Parts: sequence; C-alpha cells; structure tokens
Amino acid sequence: ARGRGPAGLPPVLAAFEAAGAAAAEGALDQESFSQCCLGQNLGFSLHECRCIFRRLADEHGAPGCVALPAAAIVRAIRGQLPAQRLAAVREAWARVAPAGRGEVSSQELLAKLDVRRLPTVLSGEVSTEAARRQILQGLDLCGERTAERSSFALEEAYARRRPMLVGVLGTPRDVPAGRPRKDEGARVQGDIAREVSGRPPLVHLDASVSFADFEAYYTLFSTVTPDDDIFLASVEAAWGGKAHLYEAAQASRAACRPRSAAKPPACTRVLATFEDGSSRLVILRNDEGIELYSGQAGSTTNQLWTWGAGVYPEVKRRLQEQGIEGIQSIKLAPF
Repeated sequence: ARGRGPAGLPPVLAAFEAAGAAAAEGALDQESFSQCCLGQNLGFSLHECRCIFRRLADEHGAPGCVALPAAAIVRAIRGQLPAQRLAAVREAWARVAPAGRGEVSSQELLAKLDVRRLPTVLSGEVSTEAARRQILQGLDLCGERTAERSSFALEEAYARRRPMLVGVLGTPRDVPAGRPRKDEGARVQGDIAREVSGRPPLVHLDASVSFADFEAYYTLFSTVTPDDDIFLASVEAAWGGKAHLYEAAQASRAACRPRSAAKPPACTRVLATFEDGSSRLVILRNDEGIELYSGQAGSTTNQLWTWGAGVYPEVKRRLQEQGIEGIQSIKLAPF
C-alpha cells in the first residue's frame, strides 16, 4: 500500500470502491483493476496486476468471468483473521464498544487507545507518536495522511532534534516564510492563521469507527505480523486488555512513595531509678528541643552526653507525661 503496513489500507480500499462505483454494475474488469493498482502505486507491474486479477477471478468469481465486483475485491484485499486472532480482536472491540455496539465515535475510541505498552514502543522501534499515528491512519481517522518518506523527518521533529515539517501540525504550507518576492504579492494580516484554520484536522473527532473497520485494520496488521504472541500483545496492550496488570504495577509504585515530612517519634533510651529502688530502661518518645534546657556548649549536636544534668528535670517531666510514674532519678546514655 502507499503507506507501509495497515496504515495504507483505507486509501487503497477507497480507491477500489470508487472505481467499482464508477464501473458498470459495480464490477471491475482486468484493465480497470490493473489501472487502479497502478494508480495506488502498489508496486506491481502491469503483467503482475493482470496475474493477480486472474487469480482473484478464479478464487472469488464464476468460471470464465471477466469482471469482479468491487466488493469481492475489497474483501480479498482485507483477507481473514485466524480464529485465535479474531477472538482477541473481538475482545478488544468489546472493551472499546461495550453493550455490543457495532459502531463508536472517534472520541470514544481515542479515549480507550493507549500505545505506551505496545511491543514496538517498548522495544524502541517506534515512538508513541508514530504508533498512535499508524493506528489512526489505519482506521482512516487522520485528517491529513503522512507520506512514508516523511516518517523519519516526523520522528526527528517529535524528538526535537530537527524543526517540524512544513505544512503539518499547524504550520503553514502556502504562505511564504518571511517577506515574499515581488511576483508573489504582499502578504496580508492573519494569512497563516487563515491557512491553518482551513486545513483538515489532525484527527476527525466527528467520525465513527465500525467493527468492520476495526477488524479490517487488524486483518492487515495480522498479515504483516507473523508472530502470534506479538499480535496478541499488540491488540491487548492498545485497548486495555491487561489494564489489571498496569493497575497492579501502579499500586506497587504507590507503596514505595517517600515518607511524609512528619518527624517520627524519638527513641531515646533513659536509665530510670524508681522510688522502690528498682531500675530499668525506659524510652523517651519526645526529645524535641530538650537540648535547650541544658545551657551547655555543644548541646545542639544531638549527642546525649553533651546535654548534662541540666536536662534531667525536663526528661523526668516528659516521662511522666508518657505515664511512667515514681521516677526518683534518671541517667542518659552512656550508662
């Protein structure tokens, strides 16, 4: 197809449907089929086009037929999905269009699309922007189709290594850059804004996608993806088939969030002697600002031995607030 892979399917199908609509009884003969193939730049010679038509006529037409319905040609181009892959596509469509609907708006479809976990994106083969553009072009939702030869330049522009291409993503194409030549006439105010506003949108938000379109895209994607695991992973990842795994990963990340700025309770060991003559270690849970009661140099270094006996009355008071009663004397570490 003109665009590599499934992204080139919609214009090819549209060309054959238009040729069938213009032909008598909606059928294409060998010559009109060949001209349509050559016009779409499918990479076949005239002889190859004629051989393909004869093969299609033998498989999808009556014996000795000289013309094929355009609908039969379109079905042959789309092909058929194997049972396992078709089941995965139907499961993905059920997530995109719940309640058994056969058609969804482009906005609903875009809300479900997530290309970040596609195998080609995870491997670094394509960027997220390129993967998203390929799917939208394959579903015929892009306002302006991107030529294959400009894909590399777009990737460079998205990575901000080179400037954006002329005529895409809101940039002018017909308005001259800077001051025009004398033969071009004077520029008028707002010429760039008028040109950009008159261009097709990047995505047709008012369009709709049917299950037939969805299946047709993945049918051609299946043709260029021989590995079953990659195909199934691509379908599931793009439409939330493994959302539960993603949510579990997010939950594990949330469990590793940094601790709050609140200061944890202290754990200062104090040797307390009680009125009954017994001694034991007790834990002081609040040592905030206790060094200020010392009045000695170096007491703000968080070293207990620098606090001295000046803090003992305050330590006894705070221990009593913790519920430790009957303290006669205390001693801070080292004991």
